[in-house]
Amino acid sequence: MNLRATLVTASLVFASTVVTTTFAPDVAAQDNQKTWHVSPKKGSKVNPIPATKQSVRRGHVVFVFNACDQCHGPDGFAPNASNAPDLNSAEIWNQTDGAIFSKIKSRRHSMPGARKMRKADVWHLTNFLRSEYDVEFDDENENDDD
Repeated sequence: MNLRATLVTASLVFASTVVTTTFAPDVAAQDNQKTWHVSPKKGSKVNPIPATKQSVRRGHVVFVFNACDQCHGPDGFAPNASNAPDLNSAEIWNQTDGAIFSKIKSRRHSMPGARKMRKADVWHLTNFLRSEYDVEFDDENENDDD
């Protein structure tokens, strides 16, 4: 690992720690009690960023940098205490990319990292989440060699 990669990794770990200790997910419990639907207009948004390996890698950086694993867990199985949705659930993956994008951007469930995310980063994050946790994604994109 070169010096630049080491510094980037150290910065991500530091930022993750700051975000995690600064923004506790206490608000999530009150919002997680009802099914969360987005409007048909928002749900019909199409991801403008192809799910290439480069996009998935960038989405992984976004996931780590914004400390998403603190609530969703590193393997996507959210700890019971966090009230975050299980990213391995069919309930999540039966939704459109537009619905997932809209939920991340709205931060209804106290996703503090999403506050400053650029739209492109949310789309990359959506690609990462699909590639990491959506079983059907692997079958659909198995020949992606970008």
